[in-house]
Amino acid sequence: MSPKNILMALAGLAVAFWFVLGMKEDASRPESYGAKGAMTVADNLPGPHVNLAGETELPSDPNLLGYDGEFGFSAGEHALMAANRTVHFIKDAVTPETYPYLKEKYPVPADYHILPNPDHCAPRAIGAGEYLANVFVYTPPGHRTSGLHVISMDRLTDYALKWMRTARSRRDPAYANVRSRLRTERSSHGGVAWAPLETVSVYVGRTEKPAYVLLQAGSPRTLFNIMAAPDAEIAHVQVLSNGPAAVALPDGVDSMEIINVKKSNCHWQPVQEPEQTWGALTGREQMSEKSVRQHYKRYFAYSGWFRDFYGQDPKKNVIGGATGYHMLVGHMPQGEEPRFAHRPLSQSVVYVSDDEVILAGHDDEVARAVQAMQVDLVAQFLDGDINRLIPPNVPEAAPAPLLPQETLSAQVDHTPSQLMETAQ
Repeated sequence: MSPKNILMALAGLAVAFWFVLGMKEDASRPESYGAKGAMTVADNLPGPHVNLAGETELPSDPNLLGYDGEFGFSAGEHALMAANRTVHFIKDAVTPETYPYLKEKYPVPADYHILPNPDHCAPRAIGAGEYLANVFVYTPPGHRTSGLHVISMDRLTDYALKWMRTARSRRDPAYANVRSRLRTERSSHGGVAWAPLETVSVYVGRTEKPAYVLLQAGSPRTLFNIMAAPDAEIAHVQVLSNGPAAVALPDGVDSMEIINVKKSNCHWQPVQEPEQTWGALTGREQMSEKSVRQHYKRYFAYSGWFRDFYGQDPKKNVIGGATGYHMLVGHMPQGEEPRFAHRPLSQSVVYVSDDEVILAGHDDEVARAVQAMQVDLVAQFLDGDINRLIPPNVPEAAPAPLLPQETLSAQVDHTPSQLMETAQ
């Protein structure tokens, strides 16, 4: 059996331990693992009158906040993206009292529930008299990081193997003894299977018909936080994601499904059609011709399925694009009309698609937990003696025999005995 397969088997045992430890209601468990009541708004938010960075420099026309980015239409944190490349100011849509909640840092959900991934690729069909709210986000913004992490066993094992190689090549006992190092140093995410969900806010206003809210995520680990106006009517929330995803629902919504199309082995995945305005097609670092062909191939498969299932082109009335922080479905509040009350993630119940490892907690706490899991995997692989990575009495200047130099995926060709020879 290959080293990676051995670590995968060990990972299952370690994850079972960590998962039970993380979910059990126990006085010995840190509050941030298990998530319920883990963090209050007061712990995590700025003062009530804090503006978003750069707010004083906004243009007079909100549509100027939209731009064509690397992979399509994008907008920054001040923008509320609506259908057909329309942009509003987010400050004009959210109540002044809840506006500061947009600055939450690494929020941990008030609670979360794990949903089994369906074994099919057929979402709930649109009902008679329902309106399709077509939301697409290729990749969420990189600095709206939540405190909810979804990690695959593959990723955890690959990072453990990578860490094992690094510790061996450095010949550094302090690096190998991570448990001791973590007690004295602030944890670094380097070398850790770091996989937080990134948050995208979705505001649902009044629509002419009950809204079938379709949330498409082209990248894994997207968390959609949905808020609804008092006069909004949501018939169903359907999440289609190219990897793990999560959703926080407003009160009164009881019809929802998340399909991780990779895990369900669907023959399609959410993707947008490449356009000549993309920086990836016209910029200095262009996609290769092969990558462009593959992207078109994926789009043709998805658009064909989309037309057959939903009866319209996937580009019709699309809300969002490549990257965005806030999405608007339906009516934008005008004048004295009531605005949206933004619900912080720390006061939300989140539903997350099933994966092997799910942890909730503050930034460094989760990093430390994942780091310790990786070290445990390597220690188990070395029969409990992690010091076998760093043989004693070897001069520091002596060349260190490295673990096999092939890529991690290629290490399956090495037997455990061959790998152990390099650690002795």
